[in-house]
Amino acid sequence: MALRLDDYVTHAPRVVPPRLWDDLQSFIDIMLALAEGRMDPDTETAALVRKLPARLGFDVGDIEVRNVEVMLVMPPGAQTRFVEREMQQCGYRVSVVPDTIEAFSQAVQTKPDLIVVSAIMPHLDGIDLAIGLVSMPATRNIPIAVITSLDQGDERLALLPRKVPVLHKGPSFGDDLFKALDDLFLI
Repeated sequence: MALRLDDYVTHAPRVVPPRLWDDLQSFIDIMLALAEGRMDPDTETAALVRKLPARLGFDVGDIEVRNVEVMLVMPPGAQTRFVEREMQQCGYRVSVVPDTIEAFSQAVQTKPDLIVVSAIMPHLDGIDLAIGLVSMPATRNIPIAVITSLDQGDERLALLPRKVPVLHKGPSFGDDLFKALDDLFLI
């Protein structure tokens, strides 16, 4: 809950839209309900996360926001912001996790509807994270896609299970993203 609130506030624009205050009130109401015992503390984290407001980014009124949680596991930077914006423009609720070890824990707790992970990451490669999550009973039904600038023939990509689509950075990214979302029934 605190991580989501921090993520929301950190990425709020300098000039805040009126809905920001309603969104913050939603965070506070849920936290108070948990603290005061009006909400079952054993409520599944995944259900709580879906009750939280979507992060601000652009005029949400132009987009149909879907109740689809996407965890984007990429290091901070321009490429991450680009992918995040593309996903938000598709109407998905995106949370960015900059570390694969943290993503591992959050995936088990929040059970997002889709995980998109960068193939090359510090500490634990995104490919290894994808292989691990696909293999674990707690996360094997969560669709996972790997985003990369590696060549299609790179031997590391051959390690991925067949059901994990590869999104190539570059001119084909939009097409790869659409195909992956369509194949995973998220469009």
